[in-house]
Amino acid sequence: MRPVFILISSLLLLFTIKTSAELFSDIEFITENYPPYNYEKNNLAAGISVEILLQAAQASGQPILREHIHVRPWARGYRQALIGPKVMLFSMARTPDRERNFQWVGPIMKIRIAAMAKKESAISIDRADDFGRYAIGTVRDDAGEQLLKKLDTNNTFKTFQVSPTPQALIKKLNLGRIKIMVLDEIVAHKLIEGQGLNPENFEVVYVFKETESYFAFSKDVSKKLLQSLQNGLNKLKQRNDGKDYESLIHSH
Repeated sequence: MRPVFILISSLLLLFTIKTSAELFSDIEFITENYPPYNYEKNNLAAGISVEILLQAAQASGQPILREHIHVRPWARGYRQALIGPKVMLFSMARTPDRERNFQWVGPIMKIRIAAMAKKESAISIDRADDFGRYAIGTVRDDAGEQLLKKLDTNNTFKTFQVSPTPQALIKKLNLGRIKIMVLDEIVAHKLIEGQGLNPENFEVVYVFKETESYFAFSKDVSKKLLQSLQNGLNKLKQRNDGKDYESLIHSH
């Protein structure tokens, strides 16, 4: 009976290890409407970062279903990723202020966070104090808001308005409710076009940071699962000498 008992115990242990192993299916994937990186199309997530995630997961051997990616307002997703449990939010600018709050897989691509204004306003920003003369807008919990607050060391900025979405932020700028908005430059141009406006009527007046976007995981997700996705992403970047990855970045 002893050999049988040992065999059963070993099988139970193996079953326990397998069932306790963390999988991508255990993670809640969250993104926002932030084209061209991520957005909702026909009630499903789409965009550059979405396609990269799906293909990286496929390369890792653990495919993710598009239907399992939820599109939500950034501030809501950001708080969920901070608290958990088992959340991945993307795509997120990796900044020093965020470094310890999340676990990171990436980079996905280079991004530029900038202050933009209407050309007709003829705004010139030569130093941080110049922002104090204008009404400024950001997206709640966006990297732009965090960078702007860090720049305003003396709390001298005249008006600081926070919007729930980048779309709402652009509307405020166009209507003159704010004079400057802080946003990812590529996203700003895409959304300006999407609202039927001419991007040529807007300009960058200050660059806050050139950085890279990442997939950001809550702190409770296992290192093993992160490494699995990182390995898949690395394989994707190396495919066809990197040409496939470049095609994905320029696909939207």
